[in-house]
Amino acid sequence: MIHSKASDAAAALTHQVWLDLWPTAPTPGISRVTSAQQLQDDDLIVTLGAGPDAATLTDLSARDAVREAGTRVWRVVSTGARTVRVRPVAVPDGTWNGTPDLARLGEPWVKDAPSRQFYIPAAKRQIGRLGPMDALREQITGHHLFGEWERTYEAAEAEESEERAAAKAIWDQIVARRESRRELVERLNKIAGDQLVYWADFGGSDGAGSLSGWLASKGRLRTYLLGLQAASLITEEQFEEAEKCMALLEQ
Repeated sequence: MIHSKASDAAAALTHQVWLDLWPTAPTPGISRVTSAQQLQDDDLIVTLGAGPDAATLTDLSARDAVREAGTRVWRVVSTGARTVRVRPVAVPDGTWNGTPDLARLGEPWVKDAPSRQFYIPAAKRQIGRLGPMDALREQITGHHLFGEWERTYEAAEAEESEERAAAKAIWDQIVARRESRRELVERLNKIAGDQLVYWADFGGSDGAGSLSGWLASKGRLRTYLLGLQAASLITEEQFEEAEKCMALLEQ
C-alpha cells in the first residue's frame, strides 16, 4: 500500500495501543517462565536469547521485553511436562504493512502458520509470560484510544481495499489485452496456413508484448498475404480479416 495519512495514522495508533498494554517499570516487570506448569493455553509469551550478551529478562520492564523480543511473540496452544507448543502472533511494528487488527490479537500473520515446540527450561532461550489472551483483549478494548483506533484502522483498510480494486482492474485489462493479441496472432497464422509471426509477452506493464519473425513488419506481412490472395490460397474476405488483425496488433 502507498503511504497515506490514513495508513500512517492507523499504524501509529496501533503501535501506541500495543505498547500501552505493557508497564514501563522494571518491577514487577515481566515474569520469567522456568517451568511449563507456569503456562496455560492462550497465554501470550515472548522469547529472548540467553547468551552472555543478551538482556536479562527479569531486569526488563514488560514494555522493554516486548520491544526486545520484536516479532518473537507467541501464543500458547498446549503444554507438556517440560515443553510448550506455541504459534507466532502478529504484533505491530509501527508501519502499515506491519499493522495487524488489534481486535483479533493472538492470530498469526499467515493463516495456519506452523506451531513450534519449546523446551522449558532451555539453555539458549529466555521465556517471559505476558498474560492470558482474554485479559489482554479486554485491555485493548478498554484503552482510551480504542474507538479512535477502530475508526482510523477501518479507514486505512477501506483505502487499501480501493487501491487493491484499482490495481486489479488495471491487471485485468493487461491480461485481457495479452489474450486478445495472442488470439489475433493465432488468427493471422491460421489464415495464412503457416506460422508467419510469433507473439511474445515479456511482462510489460501494458500487455502489448511484441511480434517477431521475418514477416513481423506490416509491409512484409501484407505483401505476403497479397501474394497468397493472388494465388487464390486465401479469399478476399480472409485477406481483409488479416488486415484487421494487423491493424489491431498495431494499437
